[in-house]
Amino acid sequence: MPWILNILYRPFVAMENQVPDEKLVQAIKKAVSNPSRLIKLQRRDTEVFQDETRVRAIVASSREHRRQGFSGFMQEGRILAQDWDFRLEDIGFRPIHMWYGSEDVNVPPHMGSMLAAKIGDGVELNILNETHLTLMFSCADQVLKDLLQAPRS
Repeated sequence: MPWILNILYRPFVAMENQVPDEKLVQAIKKAVSNPSRLIKLQRRDTEVFQDETRVRAIVASSREHRRQGFSGFMQEGRILAQDWDFRLEDIGFRPIHMWYGSEDVNVPPHMGSMLAAKIGDGVELNILNETHLTLMFSCADQVLKDLLQAPRS
């Protein structure tokens, strides 16, 4: 129901874009240090937010994600929620590397297992002892290394 996301997120994004990075970093750290029932984080994700360098990286990533506006965010949701115009079994390039966190409640590892099974041979499925948030920090170097070593077409 995209219209609900528009109602809920668009004002937040507009407000966020008006706040300087430093104030946003401090507000996030404060919110995480005093969790309410509105903010539900896994313990290990809370630890990520204690590291100011990582909070700054999250803020920068969030801003970049919406740099060209809110419609890209909405389009991504629509794409993920609809049928795709190709079959996973028809993906022809290999190898395919996939990373999932065993503690990820947003994108649980069984989703990766199902995708890998559909794609077939040549998939390296990495399920690590990570959460949704810790995964990106613990695996970033390996992901970049694998991308740089990938065969060029």
